[in-house]
Amino acid sequence: MIQKLCRRIVLTSCVGISVAFALDVVKNLEKDCNGGNAVACVDLGNMYDFGYPFKQDYKKATELYQKACNGGNARGCSNLGVMYRDGEGVKQDYKKAAELFQKACNSGNAGACSNLGLMYDYGKGVKQDKSKAKKLFGDACDMGYQGGVMIIGIKRSWCAVRTR
Repeated sequence: MIQKLCRRIVLTSCVGISVAFALDVVKNLEKDCNGGNAVACVDLGNMYDFGYPFKQDYKKATELYQKACNGGNARGCSNLGVMYRDGEGVKQDYKKAAELFQKACNSGNAGACSNLGLMYDYGKGVKQDKSKAKKLFGDACDMGYQGGVMIIGIKRSWCAVRTR
């Protein structure tokens, strides 16, 4: 089964799948998360969020991302922001999502800066501000983020466009 999956997905995912089964990662992540390891909480949250290796559970993922965010993990705050933005596991709340993206962006999470830029671009949870959106997209680019940073109506990466 693992070999069949490995042929269809990237090598790093294949290694991750093998390691998860071999080392009983879930149990270790739960132990580490309960012990205050915010990174473990995010990793465990991702498993619930994406439904692997167990049933998808947005509520549980949200709780774990919240725990990670409370522990100072920027990725946890960013992922929690996505949950609030999309209304997965919690009631949709654009303002809360923007606050979480801001917190994560301030801590150096480039994806959160990009997501916050989109919130400003569309005026979701914050007052629409195109110049602030562009600044946040630029910040994300400066942090090395290339994916998902788009100017509205233009199907090119903001990072590529702004360097011209």
